[in-house]
Amino acid sequence: MVVLRPTDTNVQARRPPMSILIEKELPKRLETQRVGIGYTLDELSKRTSFSVETLRLFELPASEGGRLPMLHELNRLAWALGIDPMVLLDDKKKALDPKRLPARFRAQEGADLSPDDVRLLAMAAEVGRVTAFLWHQLGRGGRTLDISATRITDEHAGIQGAHLGAEARLTWDEPGQDVRGPILSLKGDLERRGVHVAWVPFSNPRVDGASVVEPKALPVILLNTKSKRILNPCSARMVMAHELCHLLHDGLDERKRTPLRSAITLAHDESQGSREEQRANAFAPAFLAPPRSVRAQAGDDLYSIARALVSRWGFTPEAAAWHARVIIGATKEEAQAAHRQLKSQPRGSNSQFTDDRPPRECSLASGLLSTLAQDAQRQGIISQGRLSELLRLQ
Repeated sequence: MVVLRPTDTNVQARRPPMSILIEKELPKRLETQRVGIGYTLDELSKRTSFSVETLRLFELPASEGGRLPMLHELNRLAWALGIDPMVLLDDKKKALDPKRLPARFRAQEGADLSPDDVRLLAMAAEVGRVTAFLWHQLGRGGRTLDISATRITDEHAGIQGAHLGAEARLTWDEPGQDVRGPILSLKGDLERRGVHVAWVPFSNPRVDGASVVEPKALPVILLNTKSKRILNPCSARMVMAHELCHLLHDGLDERKRTPLRSAITLAHDESQGSREEQRANAFAPAFLAPPRSVRAQAGDDLYSIARALVSRWGFTPEAAAWHARVIIGATKEEAQAAHRQLKSQPRGSNSQFTDDRPPRECSLASGLLSTLAQDAQRQGIISQGRLSELLRLQ
């Protein structure tokens, strides 16, 4: 057996020094990432404050008159392109992994995604990887989501969704929690299970939220601050529960049995065509307010159930009327009448759900990532500079 040392010629030939590899590959990586998002040089210039000419030089090899960005320039450029700068500097691979390129987000069914939205999803995927790294380095245990793929049965997707939502709630609550009552902080519960939840602005106000889960990453749920629904904690909770269904039941590539999902959720009335969306729409209310628990407290009267869903379970009048209809099997007309009656009544503040309101300062890092990053810095796992970089993510 021949033991090769780092100075051996064969080793050097097999793995070039980082400086040589980066000099050749970094310009290609930058251009590939930019084109995958859909940015022109002019658009990227506006995002980074680099001139178009400087950006053009970054994408040219040195042999053609280009220049490598300085480290601080690369940091600014990489995050503007939706990728961790450490990935761009990885000298173990000759090219970026195609599964990590932002182009995979460009063909979301039913969503008109701008380059900025594509970048945001790419950033969410990076955040999921960084959060997973910190989670494991800090030795965080506890229950995490069981990401899976559940085939939609021959029955109506909504019926299956309601069953799955009620079943998920049975195993969701922590010891000591009242399983018969509302989840007071869905965001907090998700974070304790390793899901990063962030309020961020998509350019498309029709997008309510998105969920991203990929290999070797923790799941990420994004809530769109430009969607009017998301500013209401009752609606935000419904969207979080909707995305939870996608993570639990649509989060695996069935052929490869590996997590690989990037799902866009449009506004409720525009997402009825997809059976996966119908299932998630039915999952959310059944998970937040299990029919058996609601009925045990509010009885069998449609209006009494709907009123309880608003006052105790944090539903909007519309969502309450339709969930009450499902619970007791009422007609569409009866649900519409209950909705009108609920709208005419004064509503409480639902102050018990304040944890599910958008934070004062919304950013991609706010939430689980920022908590883990600060803990990691205190324990010497990451530097103060890396912490500052992560907390500034937008």
